[in-house]
Amino acid sequence: MRVAPQRTQVAHQDSCLELQNGFLSAYHHFFSECQGEEKRPTHYFYHHKNRGYHIDYVFLPDPWANGIEKVEVGKYSEWAKVSDHVPVIVEVAPTKINHPPFREMFP
Repeated sequence: MRVAPQRTQVAHQDSCLELQNGFLSAYHHFFSECQGEEKRPTHYFYHHKNRGYHIDYVFLPDPWANGIEKVEVGKYSEWAKVSDHVPVIVEVAPTKINHPPFREMFP
């Protein structure tokens, strides 16, 4: 996967870090990948498979980390005709979330 130009990458990373105050990226948590070192692209510049970047996220509250059961990134071959982005799909098990309101809702 190609890496976005330095200036854009830094600005994007800064934005993501600001959003993470009390939140986490489900993708990065699940796959144990650092910001800027993603192996699964979510955007293909001008629909070109060889110009993939990871720019789509699902942020969850920190206490939900234990509830993340699955994270999927859509396949280029299935989405290229309809979008230059692929979906990021996150499955969360409410019963595993370490957060009082959820423990009360899902005994």
